[in-house]
Amino acid sequence: MSAKYFSSVWLAVTIFLSLSSLSRCDTNRVFEKNTKVSDYHWSWENKIEFEVDIADTNSLYNIYLNIRHGWQYPYSNLWVIVHTYFPDGEHLQKRVQIEMADKSGKPFADCSGDICDLQVPIQQGAYFEKPGKYKWEVEQNMRQNPLPMIMAIGLRLERAGLKNPEPES
Repeated sequence: MSAKYFSSVWLAVTIFLSLSSLSRCDTNRVFEKNTKVSDYHWSWENKIEFEVDIADTNSLYNIYLNIRHGWQYPYSNLWVIVHTYFPDGEHLQKRVQIEMADKSGKPFADCSGDICDLQVPIQQGAYFEKPGKYKWEVEQNMRQNPLPMIMAIGLRLERAGLKNPEPES
């Protein structure tokens, strides 16, 4: 087999992989942002903020926290407080426990080397009654301050269907 043949095959494989990655668009994602935690030590004072402009009040949404952490994260869980601020000024807060590892210490996250990424649902089927700017703040609520080996915190919103689907005729 000639080098020309292998070059042609390599080019075909590269084009196929490029096109297949384009076809996997994330059409349900409405918002996703990840914020780096400085020096990989998350302090109580460092509330991570996300602001999202919601226009569609007829959709249901799934809301996720993204957590990037080091393999050496010292606990099997992570406690956070999620603050939600509504366009009308209303504020809700919810304390959430995130399971980070099983009893043997194996992380639930997808790990590559010593970096692990975990996406955790914090609310499924949420809906927004009013259009406008919504803000989320996420604060760590562990006993240790600052909390080591937390590299980034993110928020993801994705569409999960319609709140009031059209009846079938």
